[in-house]
Amino acid sequence: TKSDCTFDHSLGVARLARQLSSLAHLPESRIAMVEIAALLHDLGKLGVPDEILDKPTALTSDEMQIMHRHSYDTYRILRRIEGFEDIAEWAGNHHETLLGDGYPFQRDRNELSIEARIIMVADIFQALAQTRPYREALSAEKILSILEEMAEAGKVDAELVRIVSANLPSCYASATEPHQDWLPCLVVS
Repeated sequence: TKSDCTFDHSLGVARLARQLSSLAHLPESRIAMVEIAALLHDLGKLGVPDEILDKPTALTSDEMQIMHRHSYDTYRILRRIEGFEDIAEWAGNHHETLLGDGYPFQRDRNELSIEARIIMVADIFQALAQTRPYREALSAEKILSILEEMAEAGKVDAELVRIVSANLPSCYASATEPHQDWLPCLVVS
């Protein structure tokens, strides 16, 4: 109810994360957990004022600080739920990079699981595929180009970007599919 843009984004990230998890051959129980973590990855945005979430221009440095806090708040909220320890880690790490220059924890490739890496890539892909208040959606090819540049720079997992490249049309469809006909898997075994 707070943000249609964030709602659609979270559903698209969850669908794409499920697809990437499957293509990366994770066990079904892990795939379901990644999907849940991806669905909840922006939960911390509940604490971000609407005028920042919906701002049609660049954020100020103060507004960026407020926005950057959302991934930590997501982690903090989810880690309180018994059985969600991994989900909290993966969801809270969605703005980290393999170089350790992300946020909120500055974790690097040695500290970021494949599940966290999948959510990172799915989050970036879906955000770029979605029209935002400050820009139009990008094409699948442009998104792939950006992800390849990020992989070459060592920021995101290159193998996951290769998986995206090999499955670009279906990844784009997963990221942009309308939400009304899709329900996430909510069973963790």
